[in-house]
Amino acid sequence: MSHELTPARLVHPGWIIKRELEERGWTQKDLAEIMGRPESKISSIVRGTKRITPETAIALGEVFGTSAEVWINLESSYRLRQAQRAENESIVARRSRLYELLPMGEIVRRGWIASGKGIEELEQTVRQFLGVREVDEIPNLAASYRGSRGKTPSGPALAAWLIRARQLADSQGVSSFSRERFERGCVSDLLSLSDGIGGVSRVPSVLAEYGIRTVFLRHLPKTYLDGSAFYLRRKPVVALTLRYDRIDSFWFTIMHELAHIYRAHEGIFLDDLDAEHADEQEQDANRTAAEWLIPSQLFRRFVGAVGHRYSRVAIERFAREVGRHPGIVLGRLHREDKVPYRNLRGWLERVSPWLDEVMHE
Repeated sequence: MSHELTPARLVHPGWIIKRELEERGWTQKDLAEIMGRPESKISSIVRGTKRITPETAIALGEVFGTSAEVWINLESSYRLRQAQRAENESIVARRSRLYELLPMGEIVRRGWIASGKGIEELEQTVRQFLGVREVDEIPNLAASYRGSRGKTPSGPALAAWLIRARQLADSQGVSSFSRERFERGCVSDLLSLSDGIGGVSRVPSVLAEYGIRTVFLRHLPKTYLDGSAFYLRRKPVVALTLRYDRIDSFWFTIMHELAHIYRAHEGIFLDDLDAEHADEQEQDANRTAAEWLIPSQLFRRFVGAVGHRYSRVAIERFAREVGRHPGIVLGRLHREDKVPYRNLRGWLERVSPWLDEVMHE
């Protein structure tokens, strides 16, 4: 097997002519007079902007004591490598474009798409993943997003996660969705499961009975995402990342995303994440979720009764009164700075062991 070294720097024949002239102490004007050619033509050849023709190759061979083939081969080799580099740069630009559109390394690692053997195959794979005809036709999907406040998510990462969540949701069969039935019973049926950790595993089946698809998909880096709500063929989807694998975060995020559905929020397009109405919808969903989990009237009464003495016994008693896991009550106390975050964290049980069978990477 032969191996041909490709120079890192493209050297055109004019550079070699220039070196020859320097060695001989000649100027480009001298060479033009010797060859009987216009000086401008010699200058263009030396700069590499003009090709060496067969006639010029013969003349150069006579001047420098070489064959004409030497100059023809130098010219052909230079132009070929120039074309190859231009083609490679085009491939690099196309691949770079794909990496701007999606977090390619991460989604390939997770098996969401195949890496592809060449740029054409990779572009085809990306088009299929995005569900578009052309790579530049990025679908601008509308959804509601709950994530870290003050963090600006990566648009490409958020788009990739949402597209994958939609793919997973599309494979689920659920009952027909009725808004009237949903508003009448879904939230209360779910909350009846919130007094113990084991109820977490039944959440997807309850939502499916109400025509709501549930997806558990780990977040992508730089999305800062806890959950999302969106519609797929007029049926709602609730998707969670379990970024904070705790019972309080799980229930608040579920209720938050259901609040978007309950409030009939239309969602935010990916190119409009910073819009003022986006934050308004998130705050509305936060208030609704908090009220569903622990009615504010009961919570204020509890806070007033215990003063600043939030003992384990008092919290457990109140949790039984409202029918919630103590970790959910503790999460509310943490968020409202009633109890330091370091206290009683043993109640913040992990939910992922109860959702292993439905969790996706």
